[in-house]
Amino acid sequence: MDCEVCGRREAVAIAIIDGARLNVCENCLKFGRLEKKLATEDDFEPESQNRLAELVLIEGYGRIISVARLGKKLSVKELGRKLNISEKELEKFENESLKPIEKIARRLERELNIKILVEE
Repeated sequence: MDCEVCGRREAVAIAIIDGARLNVCENCLKFGRLEKKLATEDDFEPESQNRLAELVLIEGYGRIISVARLGKKLSVKELGRKLNISEKELEKFENESLKPIEKIARRLERELNIKILVEE
């Protein structure tokens, strides 16, 4: 997708610039306020035939996330902002009504210094 500010073929986000929602590249993002990151090829994990063990979330992962977040004195809003996910999505992870994809689970592990993914 093209950047709607400079024309480069590498738009990475949607930004609000002078009231308009525009697809922008990394360089042009500085001209506005980030609204949403766009999915990139790096966001999708290719199917791997070589993976010996599948990763699964441990039982009680929601409670682990919640306790760790509170231990770091972070609100749902603050942690969501740090991880670039919505408050509602994070709340659903904590009450286990939604399972995070591996990429987000890894970010949660790093940010909160926890372990919620294990090999099956």
